Amino acid sequence: LLPMELQDKNDLIDRFNRREDSAFTTVYYECYPFVFHFVKKLTGGSPDTKDLVADVFERLLRYEGKFKSLGRVKVFLHVATRNVCLDYLKYLRVRKNRASEIVNSLNGNNENNPEAAFETAALRNLISKEIESLPHQCKLIFLLYYTQGLKNAEIASRLGVSEKTVSNQKAMARAKLKLRISKVNHGAAPF
Repeated sequence: LLPMELQDKNDLIDRFNRREDSAFTTVYYECYPFVFHFVKKLTGGSPDTKDLVADVFERLLRYEGKFKSLGRVKVFLHVATRNVCLDYLKYLRVRKNRASEIVNSLNGNNENNPEAAFETAALRNLISKEIESLPHQCKLIFLLYYTQGLKNAEIASRLGVSEKTVSNQKAMARAKLKLRISKVNHGAAPF
């Protein structure tokens, strides 16, 4: 006969493998502190920690394999946490590099090239005007995403709209800005 605690853990894993909600909830509450602190450690205490933890548990929920023990679930969560955090840090690095490139191109050293300085100032002015001309909600979503770096879910929550609306509004804003800038780059009058 197995000790009661071991029987309970075996029962938990059996129920977890059958995708019972109550088993997932038990695993979630047992493993949440570990995942939370690991995410916090790997990301340096990111304000996105709770979202990243949710992403880790979402991966566990979507995993279609079976586990032999709670220890195997914890190993899965450890690896998933590491991968989610690495993806997040890579995303931040890309976003920072992209922002730096834009800032560098707009703030480039144009002292020796008055034409480039004029074009940069005109482009800045055009972008600002085009952003201001966007519909109110579209402009707000665009600015929250690109200037404050909020995720779609955060913007949706803040504005009381769906994530799909946020995604659609961002796409619309980008398309309008690209279209207007491409017209300028292809010889159309900027104003």
